[in-house]
Amino acid sequence: MIRVTLNEENVNRAEELMKLCPDLVQKSAVNAINRTVTATRKEISKAVRGRYVIKAGDVKRALSLTKAKKQSPRGVITATGSPLSLAKFSLRRRKRGPMRVRVLRNGDLKPVSGLFFNRFRSGYTGPMLRTQAARYPLASPFGPSVPSMVGNEETIKQYVPKAEEVLNERFLHEIQWRLSKK
Repeated sequence: MIRVTLNEENVNRAEELMKLCPDLVQKSAVNAINRTVTATRKEISKAVRGRYVIKAGDVKRALSLTKAKKQSPRGVITATGSPLSLAKFSLRRRKRGPMRVRVLRNGDLKPVSGLFFNRFRSGYTGPMLRTQAARYPLASPFGPSVPSMVGNEETIKQYVPKAEEVLNERFLHEIQWRLSKK
């Protein structure tokens, strides 16, 4: 679990304002958290796509948001899902030789022995592997899951500082905007 918190200056300011108008601070915090949650989802998607060869829709589909409410001022982004098919990553088919797969953006295409491309009557088209010497059963190979990509240390280093920055900026902005209305 990754926590994003306000910096000390904003906490002190919130304590001072809490004495004067607690409702204003609470509404500002909820709105700032909600804006941070949506902005962080975008940053997570960008960070994952910067490291892995995957589409934004596949990443965003696996992320679910829980927005902050007045009763519980905390927002949560949860990554769920199972390993993704290798068809979601970069594949190269050749007439001769094994198929090549690339999962990491800065990695090379790696040959996977026994991997071949198949079209089924059901409509599925993608890479397959034989599990036995017989013609069937076939297995569909998998790459990493979205939660493991999001939890990668290099990926976390990219989006956590931006999330803290957005939270602090939005909190100050929300308070100033609400004070200017009074």
